[in-house]
Amino acid sequence: MNTYWLSFAPQSGPARVFLIDATDKIAAHQRIVQMGLLREGDETLILLIPEHMGEHALPRNRELTEGELQSVGAIKLGPKG
Repeated sequence: MNTYWLSFAPQSGPARVFLIDATDKIAAHQRIVQMGLLREGDETLILLIPEHMGEHALPRNRELTEGELQSVGAIKLGPKG
């Protein structure tokens, strides 16, 4: 099982980030769709998170907060532009 970082950039509004455990990136994306978390117009970035990275310790299967992301050194999220 791998951990994937899924970042969603909407046409407007803030970006969203989720960590999902899945066998591959396709399965991770399917999980987000099944959970009803994908929104129309979202552009999606999916990255494999190695176990040694700080992000690997963050919660799974829900939207991560800015505070959680900043706690592991991730940069502030904002709308695409």
